[in-house]
Amino acid sequence: MWRAKIASGEHVTIIAFGSSSTASFGASSPAFQYPNRLADQLRRRYPNADITVMNQGIGGEDTPEMMKRLKTSVIDQKSGHGDLQLAPIRWCRVGDIDATMGCSRMVCGGWQAIGADVVLVDPQYVPATSAREADADKMVGIIGRAARAMKVGVFPRFAVMKEWHNDQKLPFDDFVIKDGLHMNDWGYACLCPIARRFHHQVGRSGQGRRRVPSNVLTFRPM
Repeated sequence: MWRAKIASGEHVTIIAFGSSSTASFGASSPAFQYPNRLADQLRRRYPNADITVMNQGIGGEDTPEMMKRLKTSVIDQKSGHGDLQLAPIRWCRVGDIDATMGCSRMVCGGWQAIGADVVLVDPQYVPATSAREADADKMVGIIGRAARAMKVGVFPRFAVMKEWHNDQKLPFDDFVIKDGLHMNDWGYACLCPIARRFHHQVGRSGQGRRRVPSNVLTFRPM
């Protein structure tokens, strides 16, 4: 849908909706927040397009809290014109995974009802999640199943970052700040391939889960 709008010269709105990783806590400046970096990449890729990227991330929220502001933060901002929603799923509390994903499916349904394309973003692979890897793997699997059920895309942030650490042998300090949970400027760049990995895919409806090319796992942002 949003590719067709770009091609026809229509305005495109992309809303990044989530909690602290969407707000890009740990980035050194607004320029390094991932929604701003995404906007920069899209504008360079489509220099004549009319694109707005809105950062609707609020740190500390869980999915039920995000649902409460879905209308004001997303639907009202869209004015009825659905384009693309990027939705990082917050690393939830132990025991809340199924409830969180149930809420997330409801959020996706709300976006789809206004005609928006959706890309979910699974958790980051960092010390805080690797220490609970069984729960993290469960969360990633549930996100995948929810995406297939809702016929939306998934950006595999968990696999990208796990490949950095386990296969490329990058220390966590290279892409995670000292709190062991949030990414630094280098880490937030892992989300920028959304601009090119999905530009030919998210516009199709009814295709089930979008497949991400395998080489996204070897992407190193800087």
